[in-house]
Amino acid sequence: MSGSEKIDWDAVLGFASESLDTQIKGTDEHKLSNKLYKTEEEIGRYVVDEKLDDIDRAIHLLRNGAAIQKHSVAGMLPRLLADRGAETKTRLLPVIASVVLSEQPEMQVSLGKGISAATEQGLLNGPPLSKFVSVARALMVKKDEEVAEKWSEVLLTIIGRLAPDVIEKEILPDLLLEEGLAQPSSVRLWRSKVIGVLAPNIMKLESHQKVFQKAITLCQDTDYEVRACTCRQLNALARAVGHARTVAELLPEYVELIMDEECVVRVAAIDNCMQLMEFFEPAVKAQTIIPVWKKLCEEQPPRILQCLARQLGLFLWETREQLPDADLRYFTNFYHSLSTSTYSDDETREMCAYNFPALVKCVATLPQGFESHRLDIAFEKMVSDPSRAVRRRLAAGLHDVAAALGPRAWPLLRAGFLKLFGDPDVEVYKQIYRHLGATLLEFVKCESVETQLEDVLFLILRRERECATYAARSNWRLHQDLLAQFQYFPDVFGLDLLHGHCVPLLFKTLHENVVLPIKQTIVACVCTFLKYAKRTEHRDRLYRHMYDLKDSPSYHVRLLFVELCAHVLTQYSSRFFRESFFTPLLDMVRDPVANVRLRVAPLLPEVRRQLRKAQDSAMQARVTDAIGALIADDDADVSAAAKALPAGDSSAAAARKAAGGFFGEFGFSRSADSVDGLREEEEQKALAMEWDAEEAARRREMDDARHEFAKQLAEKAIGKKGGKAAAVAAAVAGTTTTAPGSKSKPAASIVAGSARPKAVASVHVKGMEAERPTTSSGNSTLSLERRGAGSSGGSSSVTATSSSSNNSNNNSKPSPRAATALPTGNGSPEYGRRAARSASTGPVSAAFLASSTISDASTRLPGLRQANTSPRAIRSARVGAATTTTKASLAPMRRSQELLNHGFGGGSASSSTSWGMAPVARNAQTQPKTALKLSPLQRGGAAKEGGGSIEVVAPTRRTAAEKEAGSKSGFLVK
Repeated sequence: MSGSEKIDWDAVLGFASESLDTQIKGTDEHKLSNKLYKTEEEIGRYVVDEKLDDIDRAIHLLRNGAAIQKHSVAGMLPRLLADRGAETKTRLLPVIASVVLSEQPEMQVSLGKGISAATEQGLLNGPPLSKFVSVARALMVKKDEEVAEKWSEVLLTIIGRLAPDVIEKEILPDLLLEEGLAQPSSVRLWRSKVIGVLAPNIMKLESHQKVFQKAITLCQDTDYEVRACTCRQLNALARAVGHARTVAELLPEYVELIMDEECVVRVAAIDNCMQLMEFFEPAVKAQTIIPVWKKLCEEQPPRILQCLARQLGLFLWETREQLPDADLRYFTNFYHSLSTSTYSDDETREMCAYNFPALVKCVATLPQGFESHRLDIAFEKMVSDPSRAVRRRLAAGLHDVAAALGPRAWPLLRAGFLKLFGDPDVEVYKQIYRHLGATLLEFVKCESVETQLEDVLFLILRRERECATYAARSNWRLHQDLLAQFQYFPDVFGLDLLHGHCVPLLFKTLHENVVLPIKQTIVACVCTFLKYAKRTEHRDRLYRHMYDLKDSPSYHVRLLFVELCAHVLTQYSSRFFRESFFTPLLDMVRDPVANVRLRVAPLLPEVRRQLRKAQDSAMQARVTDAIGALIADDDADVSAAAKALPAGDSSAAAARKAAGGFFGEFGFSRSADSVDGLREEEEQKALAMEWDAEEAARRREMDDARHEFAKQLAEKAIGKKGGKAAAVAAAVAGTTTTAPGSKSKPAASIVAGSARPKAVASVHVKGMEAERPTTSSGNSTLSLERRGAGSSGGSSSVTATSSSSNNSNNNSKPSPRAATALPTGNGSPEYGRRAARSASTGPVSAAFLASSTISDASTRLPGLRQANTSPRAIRSARVGAATTTTKASLAPMRRSQELLNHGFGGGSASSSTSWGMAPVARNAQTQPKTALKLSPLQRGGAAKEGGGSIEVVAPTRRTAAEKEAGSKSGFLVK
């Protein structure tokens, strides 16, 4: 046999090659391959001409297509009606009505679903529907139950949208046919459902009286299923005929059905009657509904206890104004027996937990109503219930219970809340997570809760770590639900706790977690925290974390920064965005990753709309340049997205046309501008409150530290220095120590700025005078005067003079070495040496003792304008000065000990704690440098009254003699 001849393997092997495939693959695999791989003939049956439009293709498939193709036509029927309704109704619906009767049952069900869905969406009504009435009736008598049930639903849906005249002609004759019990129960059931469909429009029918009587007749049917079905239709019928006719004719039927011998009928009647509670008048509730409920509770029929437990909350809430106290206690006792009894099944106790918020709302207005009606006992029982479903229902409504109890929620619900929060079942504590913020907002209304919520926060953070560790992949939605509640925390917990524990944890999760929805939730929470940050250090820490996102090497993290900017654009004022995030966002236009640039592009039009003021023209130009850079981007997607952005001129013109006037000129509507103004005003108020709070706290801390230091200094001086140092220390404390045998003599107080109530220090700043309390015994006055470059002296200086009302030594002259100029910065080496030497060797001068007041005043001096001395301008000057703040966490004892050990603030320039000194401004290079000139104290005794003056002048280069004289003086320079 030559190599070119084809081998007949069938003849060689003795059997067909197909059988060989079967032997090699196996029978099952061979059958599977036959299903997967079709012949050309089979493939040809599925081929449709591409030139056909949607309607022609659907008609072709209904007539000639395979079963799967016909199912696709049934599924796309609502879309065809929505897109091409008129053509579909005239061409496709007649084809469906003609072929549906001959199709297979599966296809009949599928077409019924498509027609029912289109009718419910309002795409089919009027004459096209009337074509399917006869089709539906024919299919309802099919032997296939699924087909009959589906087309029965289709017919009910169609009847509700037919015109009244069509109903009168085609539906009512069969409905009102009087055949009594001769008809099968299925027909009577269907007629009962038809009455429910016709009920909303029954008064439009001419035969509405006959339809109403037919409903009354079906309520008394011998088949309990017919009676139960009719009960479910009475609600719509009662609202259609009105309250008077309902009370007169339908209410007796309700009562009779509630007392029916069949539990199914009783449950249906109770449920339907409760839906009408808001419809009934108060007299009907008091005279009929309440007595019926009392009778049911007395009987306690075991098979409807679950129904009573489910409807008890609604019943009590709707009848709360008609229930006397005795009846209310009767029903709450019944509830208590259902919720705590060991004989109640799990479903009944679950319904009790479901209605617990309604019971609490009913008794919350009564004094001690929660305890007197024993709801606290029921709550404890349900919290520890062995059924997971009971605990889950209780946890889902706990926030409503807390809202009803108000300020008493925390002491009453604390133990139960902690137990449910720590429940081992995920379905239980998941419900707590979803409403955790609302629950905590109610708890915080209690006055005594502040000291206890810290433990709750740590419990929440521990749960968050558990979710991040164990549920990051399998149940990340639970983790997201918990993190979403962090946005409520600024209103619940202290800001120090939040920024000390929550903020680091959120950013840690932001960098470690891989689930994008969790990261987006964290970004939203961080924006909320920034909005409520009232301390500069907190805001600075948040800014630092946010800018770290922008500089991250991972482009996923940089995308989160863009997401954060999008949140800021929607939640904050335009001024805040311009000052904090405008430049960082525009820098992202040059990001090396195209996905980042693609995400930045849609935000630029919104950024441009934020720049609505005339002085923002430079920023508008930068945005335009950024959009131009994105249009010229090398990446096609980025360039296309930038080209699709609205042009600046057209958007501005549209805004001018919509808003008009000034607001429209810059692309900002009146409503948007008013919202932005409100946001900016809120931010300014928060900033002002922050500065006021920080200043008050700083003053309190300095006063406490000053008193504690004076006390310790006196004790140390008495123990080590003897009489001389003791006299100085006593002068600091406000008293004079005398040698034995000498007469005690009151000393002039040289402590300017401590906390004694009657002294007043006047601060003069360019004509501005502000009074503030000091601690001098007597009416000591400290006056400061700042002379700027425009003054006659030509140099910036501050003069401070300390005087007393009983000054007896005004003529005393200072020593020649009194005027010694020293730099005021706490980083100056000369300052540190002199301060330490003065603290250890010489008596305490009035400079240090008045330095705290000078410091308080000097923090107001940098950046103040001459023409504006309002409190708001002063706060703005403080922002410009950016003074360092003291550490609030140190106790006064520790502060005093540090002062004793390290001198009076003679640390390095990086030190953040400086007592009795004007804090160093961040922009110190732009502020005029000042120095103190002090009059020395008399050596060997206490300070004389009014004996010194303090002057702050510009620093000058000193001679060696002046330095030596200054080093030998008894000053303590601060």
